[in-house]
Amino acid sequence: MIQIYGKGFTEKEKADFVPNIRANALRYIQILAKDQQAALSAENQANANLILELKEDDVAKSSEDCLDEGLIRAVEQLWVDAAVQDAWRLKQSDLQLPVSAGNFVRDFAKISARNYVPSFSEILQTRIKTTGIIETRFEVDKEEFRMFDVGGQKNERRKWMHCFDNVSLIIFVVALDQYDQVMYEDLTKNRMSDALELFRSVALNKFFVEKDIVLFLNRRDLFQEKIKTKSLTLCPDFKDYRGGSYEEACQYVEKKFLEGNENKERVIKSHVTCATDTENVKTIFNAVKAGVINKSLKEAGLY
Repeated sequence: MIQIYGKGFTEKEKADFVPNIRANALRYIQILAKDQQAALSAENQANANLILELKEDDVAKSSEDCLDEGLIRAVEQLWVDAAVQDAWRLKQSDLQLPVSAGNFVRDFAKISARNYVPSFSEILQTRIKTTGIIETRFEVDKEEFRMFDVGGQKNERRKWMHCFDNVSLIIFVVALDQYDQVMYEDLTKNRMSDALELFRSVALNKFFVEKDIVLFLNRRDLFQEKIKTKSLTLCPDFKDYRGGSYEEACQYVEKKFLEGNENKERVIKSHVTCATDTENVKTIFNAVKAGVINKSLKEAGLY
């Protein structure tokens, strides 16, 4: 939204993402190295030991600094190790690694360079936990919108559930491709099952019960690839799924979420999205914008 409707990211704001991108890359290669440590070549055993001793703060340095050449070589050599590549190819979901992990680790030398400036795509792929409530304001067709981004982790939810009785619309974002993954906070809990429970609790919450909802079933590109080899039934809530195609899978997931809504007067619009496709997001948000404006006019008795 900042990129499409706001003023975009300033150079300083881009630079502020650098420590997080570097920390992401270190965490990803550490996960792979730890998982495959016993299978590594002798040279890469030493590289793994070096990398596993590091903390994220050791690499989360500003863009004005460059990282150690020895560390860069160690990451590059580990990444091309056959055992690490096998783990990346076969165990990506089990290790809870996003697709962006491969990009950041492969390009470690680039992101380690002094005065590295991340691209918009790299900023979108950066994992940063939302804590608290983050407000963004932007103007579309001379109408001002205020968007509040809230932390989805369990310990964050209690901070925001009671804050939004005056919102016009709820945007609920689901990662379609995470139906076979567990949560960071609870390794026994499936991520999609947790998203379904949260959606139901939001839909039934007394502060939100009359609010319309836009459901974004996001990461369609990754979901479309994963569904070819991993069944949707890997999610405990989807054991009754009998479809096979990507389209059938999308329709089934949408149906499961909509079942969590008990207010039949509420409008829920769902969209299968790819957040990195700005044209796709722009088209969908134009529809969302119209809904917000019409609802506000109705509430004011002007429509």
